[in-house]
Amino acid sequence: MDTNQHLEAIVDIGTSKVVVLVGCFAPNRQVEIVGYGESESQGIHRGVILNTKEAAESIKMAVSMAQKDLQEPIKRVTVGINGHKLRNEIVQIDRTFDPGTEICTETLQSIMKEAKSSACKSGETSYHISPISFIINSETLINNPLNYTARELSSRYHVITGPMDYQNMLIKCFESLHLHVNKIIVHPSILGRYALSKEEKEMGSAVVDFGCGLTTIALYYRSRLYHTASIPFGGEVITSDIMEAFQTIEDYAEKLKTTHGTVTSLLPNKSIRITLPGTGEIKAKDISLLALSEVIEARLEEINEAIVFQMEKYDLIEKMGAGVVISGGGANFKGIQNLLSYDVGREVRIYNPQDITGVMTTKLMTCQYATSTNLLHFVLDKAIKENRPKKNISDRSKSTKREKEKEMEENQKRPSFFNKCANKLLHLLEDDNSDIN
Repeated sequence: MDTNQHLEAIVDIGTSKVVVLVGCFAPNRQVEIVGYGESESQGIHRGVILNTKEAAESIKMAVSMAQKDLQEPIKRVTVGINGHKLRNEIVQIDRTFDPGTEICTETLQSIMKEAKSSACKSGETSYHISPISFIINSETLINNPLNYTARELSSRYHVITGPMDYQNMLIKCFESLHLHVNKIIVHPSILGRYALSKEEKEMGSAVVDFGCGLTTIALYYRSRLYHTASIPFGGEVITSDIMEAFQTIEDYAEKLKTTHGTVTSLLPNKSIRITLPGTGEIKAKDISLLALSEVIEARLEEINEAIVFQMEKYDLIEKMGAGVVISGGGANFKGIQNLLSYDVGREVRIYNPQDITGVMTTKLMTCQYATSTNLLHFVLDKAIKENRPKKNISDRSKSTKREKEKEMEENQKRPSFFNKCANKLLHLLEDDNSDIN
């Protein structure tokens, strides 16, 4: 690893696992993984922390694993979460101005703040906001209205909202581990950022992430994130179905799913039988591979129906000219591409992360780690853009606001040029810590 490269750490919280990645950009712009940790999720259901003590133990284990070969401990992280109560809102804000008014940054910030506020219900907060379109003077559609002269401005934003409890429980959990949360990022907002090409985003394409507890959808259209949705079931319900159908324990059901999971149309021989191990007083038994496939396919069809319902409800299928991309552990089911393609009526391909180097590359360049690697990629991109300190994983600043103010008082004795620079730096530091969203 080049020691001059910017270093970031992410914690990706999922239903089945907690993944911690530490990395930087290699000279060729590949994401270089220098630290990796993973643990089984405890106290977490459908991506949401319900028991802070149990969740903290899972996070602590993954962080310890990731930092064992680093020169310094991880103290600052960006956290990725999901949740079935996340909502997708399209908000339109209309403003009128005096003739000759030029749209400035402050105006756009004010409009965005109003959009976030109007999207939230009681007890909710906004976890993501991005622009969809801007119309100036009721006729001109533009990508960015900054510095345009306008009498009227109509702005449409895509806002992802969710319960404040998601954030509160997460912060409580990380504070107990003495970890500072730089930012909370919801999975739907980054699913397609690297899974889709520039052309696919422009033509219109959906990313479907088949997770353990949730199935998440993100649709891009005209190069914008247009719609997101979370369906409250995923791979774990298939495991539960197998347990019930064949009267077995969870570990065996999960192994059956991952080892023999397929759709019926791909079975080479429908008379094949496999042995289900016994446990305790329960004897081993043979089961039909066809019967197993029917159980799995029935639940996949139900999940696909929910996906299609979301797309039809918001007239999204017509906007998916470039088809559908799938990721997540469920994307490994044999035949799921053909099944979803038939149900949606669009081409479907599997996304495996690319341009990754460093430790655990073979494992991380698979579809079940797509969200985690994309989260790190996004954080690195944003950090470089914002010119953050090169090592953003350590507790680089423990000074209080009063200490910063005292330092500013001492700076008053310096020439005005340095005073201006110091004042600007203080303002940036305060803004950076004022709102993790």
